[in-house]
Amino acid sequence: RLAGAATVTATVRRLGAEDLEAMRGINALYAEAFEDPEHYAAVPPDDAWLAAHLADRHVIALVAEDAGRVI
Repeated sequence: RLAGAATVTATVRRLGAEDLEAMRGINALYAEAFEDPEHYAAVPPDDAWLAAHLADRHVIALVAEDAGRVI
């Protein structure tokens, strides 16, 4: 551990149809991290499409969270 570094206890989990807020958090994080809000945040999918996509057994979307915050 680095001196002065914050401790992060991350939880990684697979997203499902009920995880719209977490998926939107991932998109916001990507928009910032990749400096590309045009592709990640400008036109978000509607809730019905996103829920169906996350419910698809062939889609594996993972999120890392710390205290409920996408990291």
